Amino acid sequence: MQPQQRQKRGQTILEFALILPAMLLVTYGLIELGRAMFVYAAANNAAREASRYGASAGENEDGIPYYQDCKGMRDIVRHFAFLAQPTDIQIAYDHGTPDTTFAQCPADADRANVSLTAGDRVRVTITVAYHPFFLFSTDTATFTFNSAHTVVKEVLIANTGGGGGGGGGGSNPPPQNTPTPTNTPNTPTPTPTYTPALPTNTPTPITPTNTPTPTVTPAPIGTPIVNCNVQYTTQGSWWGWPTATITIHWMAQQGLHHWKLVWIYANGQSIESSYDDDWQIALSQSGETVTAQPVSQDDTIAANGERSFSFDYSGSDDPPTSFTLSGTLDDGTYQTATCSTNTP
Repeated sequence: MQPQQRQKRGQTILEFALILPAMLLVTYGLIELGRAMFVYAAANNAAREASRYGASAGENEDGIPYYQDCKGMRDIVRHFAFLAQPTDIQIAYDHGTPDTTFAQCPADADRANVSLTAGDRVRVTITVAYHPFFLFSTDTATFTFNSAHTVVKEVLIANTGGGGGGGGGGSNPPPQNTPTPTNTPNTPTPTPTYTPALPTNTPTPITPTNTPTPTVTPAPIGTPIVNCNVQYTTQGSWWGWPTATITIHWMAQQGLHHWKLVWIYANGQSIESSYDDDWQIALSQSGETVTAQPVSQDDTIAANGERSFSFDYSGSDDPPTSFTLSGTLDDGTYQTATCSTNTP
């Protein structure tokens, strides 16, 4: 081997030896950064899901209200943050801000003996200790995550029907479509006119012909043109359930009040929450049928307007097979429309 070739090979080995530590450091940094982002996302999502569970209306299978189920909220944290390994889970109750805390879940208790009023919140605080993999250090980074939701104890559904029955107290059926009477103007009937004939030996009267004037009945004014379209999209999540988003396009000349949307999950899908992500829409499922209704005072879709909401679900990504929208129009009539669908 020539001396010049040996010199080039030795130079290549030296350059590789110089750059190798930098390459390893960059690789380690990318690994640690990705792991830190995963721990952050998992712990933050765990706190959010636990507070949503505690704020839900109703009771668990043991008859314990969700906001009192301390064990259930801790189990949800451990389920969603199983790789983050939380070192401390605190569950507290306040009147709307952290400085108004009035009760906490005992650390060794499965149930909190607490009573809430309207506007109270359940707050979940998670502490996570982050240990780097390869650094020769015992230092630990500590992250704290907080999530709070207002507890829903009662859901008031506005009744758009008439007065209830005497002793039954049941729900009233929706008002029937009562046709609006149309005032048809009185059209005078023409008076028969007799035209005298010239006198002849035998006077023959001319028989008048009564030609009735056609009566035009005007069409009802203000009859709404009812049409709707529903767009259904899904988005996967790498740390939890996938999310579905529904957008209602209401294409009518009048607004729709106290609306309700019903759709069919024909492929075994299930909703995973009693409310949408913004806590404005109540969701319920019976078999394949899912019903969505607004629980806030903002329960109107304006004329030619739209309304969107998102929620978590499990199962197939196939879209629903049908959507039915119902509600009360501006003029008080109750309408039910089968919506066309638009799925990407």
